[in-house]
Amino acid sequence: MISKKIKKQRIDISNLNEFKDALKKEGYKINEFDEERFKVEVAKIFEVDNSLIENLYTCISEEEITYRVDDIKDLIDYINKMILFENQHNKLYKKISTIKKINIDRIEYEREPSIQDNVGNMMNIIKKYQIRYLD
Repeated sequence: MISKKIKKQRIDISNLNEFKDALKKEGYKINEFDEERFKVEVAKIFEVDNSLIENLYTCISEEEITYRVDDIKDLIDYINKMILFENQHNKLYKKISTIKKINIDRIEYEREPSIQDNVGNMMNIIKKYQIRYLD
Protein backbone atom coordinates (compact mmCIF):
# COMPACT_ATOMS: atom_id res chain seq x y z
CA MET A 1 0.00 0.00 0.00
CA ILE A 2 2.82 2.42 0.77
CA SER A 3 4.33 2.10 -2.71
CA LYS A 4 1.05 3.20 -4.34
CA LYS A 5 1.02 6.38 -2.28
CA ILE A 6 4.61 7.13 -3.21
CA LYS A 7 3.86 6.63 -6.90
CA LYS A 8 0.99 9.10 -6.73
CA GLN A 9 3.18 11.72 -5.07
CA ARG A 10 5.78 11.65 -7.84
CA ILE A 11 5.69 14.24 -10.59
CA ASP A 12 5.82 13.39 -14.29
CA ILE A 13 7.57 16.04 -16.38
CA SER A 14 7.80 15.58 -20.12
CA ASN A 15 7.65 19.15 -21.43
CA LEU A 16 8.20 22.76 -20.45
CA ASN A 17 4.57 23.40 -19.51
CA GLU A 18 4.57 20.49 -17.05
CA PHE A 19 7.81 21.84 -15.58
CA LYS A 20 6.21 25.27 -15.07
CA ASP A 21 3.08 23.69 -13.58
CA ALA A 22 5.20 21.68 -11.15
CA LEU A 23 6.99 24.86 -10.09
CA LYS A 24 3.62 26.51 -9.40
CA LYS A 25 2.36 23.51 -7.41
CA GLU A 26 5.48 23.60 -5.24
CA GLY A 27 4.88 27.28 -4.51
CA TYR A 28 7.59 28.92 -6.61
CA LYS A 29 6.48 32.24 -8.11
CA ILE A 30 8.43 32.83 -11.29
CA ASN A 31 7.66 35.12 -14.20
CA GLU A 32 7.29 32.64 -17.04
CA PHE A 33 6.59 34.97 -19.95
CA ASP A 34 10.20 35.92 -20.75
CA GLU A 35 12.18 32.69 -21.22
CA GLU A 36 15.63 34.15 -20.51
CA ARG A 37 14.42 35.83 -17.34
CA PHE A 38 12.65 32.62 -16.35
CA LYS A 39 15.88 30.63 -16.72
CA VAL A 40 17.83 33.15 -14.63
CA GLU A 41 15.20 33.11 -11.88
CA VAL A 42 15.13 29.30 -11.76
CA ALA A 43 18.92 29.26 -11.54
CA LYS A 44 18.85 31.75 -8.63
CA ILE A 45 16.12 29.93 -6.73
CA PHE A 46 17.80 26.53 -6.92
CA GLU A 47 21.33 28.00 -6.65
CA VAL A 48 22.68 26.31 -9.76
CA ASP A 49 24.65 27.42 -12.79
CA ASN A 50 22.80 28.85 -15.80
CA SER A 51 24.34 26.18 -18.03
CA LEU A 52 22.57 23.51 -15.97
CA ILE A 53 19.23 25.24 -16.57
CA GLU A 54 20.05 25.46 -20.29
CA ASN A 55 20.66 21.69 -20.33
CA LEU A 56 17.45 21.17 -18.36
CA TYR A 57 15.58 23.15 -21.02
CA THR A 58 17.18 21.05 -23.75
CA CYS A 59 16.22 17.79 -22.02
CA ILE A 60 12.66 18.90 -21.30
CA SER A 61 12.10 20.22 -24.81
CA GLU A 62 12.39 16.65 -26.12
CA GLU A 63 8.92 15.40 -25.31
CA GLU A 64 9.84 11.77 -25.97
CA ILE A 65 11.23 11.37 -22.46
CA THR A 66 9.16 11.67 -19.29
CA TYR A 67 11.04 12.36 -16.08
CA ARG A 68 9.40 10.97 -12.95
CA VAL A 69 10.71 12.79 -9.88
CA ASP A 70 9.76 13.57 -6.30
CA ASP A 71 10.12 17.33 -6.71
CA ILE A 72 11.81 19.96 -8.88
CA LYS A 73 15.04 19.79 -6.86
CA ASP A 74 15.18 16.07 -7.60
CA LEU A 75 14.81 16.77 -11.34
CA ILE A 76 17.59 19.38 -11.29
CA ASP A 77 19.83 17.02 -9.32
CA TYR A 78 19.15 14.24 -11.84
CA ILE A 79 19.97 16.50 -14.80
CA ASN A 80 23.16 17.62 -13.04
CA LYS A 81 24.25 14.01 -12.52
CA MET A 82 23.41 13.20 -16.12
CA ILE A 83 25.63 16.07 -17.33
CA LEU A 84 28.48 14.95 -15.07
CA PHE A 85 28.15 11.41 -16.42
CA GLU A 86 28.22 12.63 -20.02
CA ASN A 87 31.31 14.74 -19.34
CA GLN A 88 33.15 11.82 -17.75
CA HIS A 89 32.06 9.57 -20.60
CA ASN A 90 33.46 12.03 -23.14
CA LYS A 91 36.78 12.29 -21.26
CA LEU A 92 37.14 8.51 -21.15
CA TYR A 93 36.15 8.20 -24.80
CA LYS A 94 38.88 10.65 -25.81
CA LYS A 95 41.49 8.72 -23.82
CA ILE A 96 40.38 5.31 -25.06
CA SER A 97 40.05 6.39 -28.69
CA THR A 98 43.75 7.31 -28.79
CA ILE A 99 44.72 3.69 -28.04
CA LYS A 100 45.49 1.88 -31.28
CA LYS A 101 46.66 -1.47 -29.97
CA ILE A 102 46.44 -3.04 -26.56
CA ASN A 103 48.45 -5.97 -25.23
CA ILE A 104 47.00 -7.92 -22.34
CA ASP A 105 49.25 -10.35 -20.49
CA ARG A 106 47.29 -13.28 -19.20
CA ILE A 107 48.22 -14.74 -15.85
CA GLU A 108 47.34 -18.35 -15.08
CA TYR A 109 46.52 -19.23 -11.52
CA GLU A 110 46.67 -22.72 -10.10
CA ARG A 111 43.25 -24.03 -9.38
CA GLU A 112 42.47 -25.48 -6.03
CA PRO A 113 41.02 -28.96 -6.28
CA SER A 114 37.48 -29.16 -4.92
CA ILE A 115 35.17 -32.02 -4.21
CA GLN A 116 32.34 -32.19 -6.69
CA ASP A 117 29.19 -34.07 -5.81
CA ASN A 118 27.93 -36.64 -8.22
CA VAL A 119 24.57 -35.52 -9.62
CA GLY A 120 23.30 -39.09 -9.62
CA ASN A 121 23.96 -39.41 -5.87
CA MET A 122 22.15 -36.14 -5.23
CA MET A 123 19.12 -37.34 -7.22
CA ASN A 124 19.01 -40.61 -5.25
CA ILE A 125 19.06 -38.73 -1.94
CA ILE A 126 16.23 -36.44 -3.10
CA LYS A 127 14.14 -39.45 -4.18
CA LYS A 128 14.66 -41.13 -0.78
CA TYR A 129 13.36 -38.07 1.05
CA GLN A 130 10.45 -37.67 -1.35
CA ILE A 131 9.36 -41.25 -0.75
CA ARG A 132 9.62 -40.89 3.06
CA TYR A 133 7.77 -37.59 3.37
CA LEU A 134 5.22 -37.92 0.59
CA ASP A 135 3.97 -41.38 1.61
